[in-house]
Amino acid sequence: MTNTTRSTASRAMATGALALGLALGTTLIPSPASAALPTATEPGASEVPGRVISWGGLGGIVPPTALSGVTAIAGGIGHALALKDGGVIAWGSDNSGQSTVPVDALSGVTAISAGTAHSMALKDGRVIAWGDDSAGQSTVPAEALSGVSAIAGGGRHSLALKDGGVIAWGSDAFGQSTVPAEARSGVTAISAGST
Repeated sequence: MTNTTRSTASRAMATGALALGLALGTTLIPSPASAALPTATEPGASEVPGRVISWGGLGGIVPPTALSGVTAIAGGIGHALALKDGGVIAWGSDNSGQSTVPVDALSGVTAISAGTAHSMALKDGRVIAWGDDSAGQSTVPAEALSGVSAIAGGGRHSLALKDGGVIAWGSDAFGQSTVPAEARSGVTAISAGST
């Protein structure tokens, strides 16, 4: 059986760093009566949402568990994360342990983020981080162990959003972990850069 992939603006997400690309789309499965590639309007064709598509540094490799039902994706330099049924799936480079998912991140996770060589998950308002910790980016500070609503992994630093304020840790080589006063309240979204 041959599958085709259709991404729409409302269902597709893309993220990546350097030579890694990821997308989240829908796989169209032909109806049992047809061996031809389906179209979205073909009677009997079924859509399987949440299929991860990979290109570049991962060579198009996606683990079978990430071929359906995925609700979020994140890409580091050479590794990728997917969120499925509340559990983290990781693949690709594991030279710093960034693709070795801790048991605590296999269920109950609501958000994921990938830094250059570290990974993050949000579970019950608590940040879980693993992988490269050369600048402290995977050592979660006590204030990020409860009440967190969003996470972002950067090059060698990490961010969390708690009660409208940003918490930052890891490398501060360019001031990226020194949170300015105006980002300590009233913040609604965060994103971490590559440095």
